[in-house]
Amino acid sequence: MEKYLSLFLTMLFLAAEMSAAGPKDWEKAFSKDGVYKDGTSNVVVYYFDKCLAPGPGRKVAEPVKEVKVEEPAKGPFNSEAEWETDDDNLKKAKENVQHYNDEIAYVKEQLKGLDPDADYEEVENLKVELKANQTMLEIAQEVLNELEGELAKKEPPKAEDEKPAEPEKPAEPEKPAEAEKPAKEEGDKKPPQGKETHEVSTKEYYNVTYLARDSDYAYQNINNWLQSGLQWQYSSTKIYLVTSPKMWNALKTTSKMFSPARNVCWDTASQSVLLYASPQIKDKLNASAAFAVASIAFDQAMAVINQKSSEAPDIFSYGLRAKAAGLDAVVDLNKITQLELLKEKELLLPTELMNPTRMNDSKRCFYFIKQSKAIVDLFGTNRIKEFLKVAKGGNSGFRSSYQHLINRAEWAWDYDDFCNNMSKRLFFPLTETANKDPQKMAEWRLSIQQEDKELARRTAERKKREEDRKKRQK
Repeated sequence: MEKYLSLFLTMLFLAAEMSAAGPKDWEKAFSKDGVYKDGTSNVVVYYFDKCLAPGPGRKVAEPVKEVKVEEPAKGPFNSEAEWETDDDNLKKAKENVQHYNDEIAYVKEQLKGLDPDADYEEVENLKVELKANQTMLEIAQEVLNELEGELAKKEPPKAEDEKPAEPEKPAEPEKPAEAEKPAKEEGDKKPPQGKETHEVSTKEYYNVTYLARDSDYAYQNINNWLQSGLQWQYSSTKIYLVTSPKMWNALKTTSKMFSPARNVCWDTASQSVLLYASPQIKDKLNASAAFAVASIAFDQAMAVINQKSSEAPDIFSYGLRAKAAGLDAVVDLNKITQLELLKEKELLLPTELMNPTRMNDSKRCFYFIKQSKAIVDLFGTNRIKEFLKVAKGGNSGFRSSYQHLINRAEWAWDYDDFCNNMSKRLFFPLTETANKDPQKMAEWRLSIQQEDKELARRTAERKKREEDRKKRQK
């Protein structure tokens, strides 16, 4: 029951706040006993000592002396209630379930009774209160189920006289004997496959030290590329590592921004990151954390180098952050979306890249990140840095700001050329067609060479006309 206690107390504290979760709540949740921290002076990761990993784990025999069968169990909601009996604990657990059911019904009635023009803040507070009570109900129900399961195990077996007719079948002794063989051989298969878990060290399983290091590296990348001069002038960035889905749901914040890292929330002002970790996304956990830290660094840098607007087009904002973090996938809570090659027919159009929509779709979001990184690689961080100093209007202002990109490619001299040619020039080499069909790739190279020659000829002619015009004006 102790594994539920710390989580329950944390949820209880948050539910009492009745306000939207944020960095202060993350800090409070990780101020409890049993919280560790690791990392550099620039990035510090806070985490609980143990987490669950898939598999049965190693079984360690417990000394018989330490087993106290007759000792009454501690209350699930009061770690000091050692005097409570099983019946007391069960009664209290049922009362808690009933309490949160009543609270949920009450809040729902309040929401239904609100006027259509009710105060927005009042509505939001009620919604948060409803969500908190629903979370508390789930936890209270789990505690009740656990108690009922423990009590069921303690019930004495039924008397043998209640099973009268079993031994009277003469022809069936061999069947049980044959059934016992596979039972012995396949004893490990009794629990459903993939459902067994065991406790491990959070620091070792998720390699917390390297997580902090990779996040620090992403922050340094952004500052080096944009030369904002910050270089950790603020306090260190704090990463709060959560491995409990319930705790994540209670602490996460909502944002209208889309992100390829759906397992993180971040706050630039406090330099705080809430990071959810699960075994399914372990391989991309560091990159998703680094993306959040790079996002903090990007926002801080933009506020320094472009104080008038500090709003960048998404292709540069997301492309730079993903490149700094080494993020090459879309990371959900329990799933990674990553494709080695893109399908030519599914490439996002220039209009979609310049105004990304429907990015909740993991595959579309992956295409956006992959294509944005290709655009960043085309221009390079130095040119993008100079552009971001004068960029205005974000996505909608990119057309008018495009002229500020210095040393533009010949094929992308103006905004329309850039949009019309980017799919062929930048994205075709990323596709299955280009990588699996040598003939198509050869044709593409030849086509690019011919276009480059034609562009060079037109450029030379244009320069000659400009020189002739200047001579006539003299």
